[in-house]
Amino acid sequence: MAFWGAPLPDSNQAENACRSCIKMMKALAKLNQRFKSENIICEINIGIGLHTGEVMAGNIGSKKKFNYTAFGDGVNLTSRIESLNKIYGTNIIITESTKKEIKNNPEFKTRELDTIMVKGKKEPKTIFELIVKDINKDVLEHFENGRRLYKEGKWSKAVEEFSFGKDVDGPSNMYLQRCKELQENPPE
Repeated sequence: MAFWGAPLPDSNQAENACRSCIKMMKALAKLNQRFKSENIICEINIGIGLHTGEVMAGNIGSKKKFNYTAFGDGVNLTSRIESLNKIYGTNIIITESTKKEIKNNPEFKTRELDTIMVKGKKEPKTIFELIVKDINKDVLEHFENGRRLYKEGKWSKAVEEFSFGKDVDGPSNMYLQRCKELQENPPE
């Protein structure tokens, strides 16, 4: 866990956090390349959740052991979205509040992934992927078309769109599987 904006204010905390996430993924790619070149049969993959919001920060613990940390609803939300990377086949998922903070910076590419319900919350949250890898423009376009059709309940047409990127794009593959399941078991 890492956080920005405490103990010292950081007016660019969302951008700095996104840059850090991207650097982590690039460093991980280099490490995995090194492992491969040294015939080390191991590939490391990580998922990152990123949320911008208010939390409590400070020294927490006892006399023998304490740590400067952050806690609260924002930290819990971040933890929950981090675990979604496995489902969506992504590496970095950000919340809408982070997306708003970075939206005017062309350095960052994002795409809307889904609207989710988080345990313990009454309002749905929209999540986005912070894109690190180069994704073919056509794959992204088919993904967006597929998401639109998915939201309209047009599962068969959505399957066609998501099939375009199924072998190279985790979110396309996840939605493809989801649409096939919904075709077999349509919601009431």
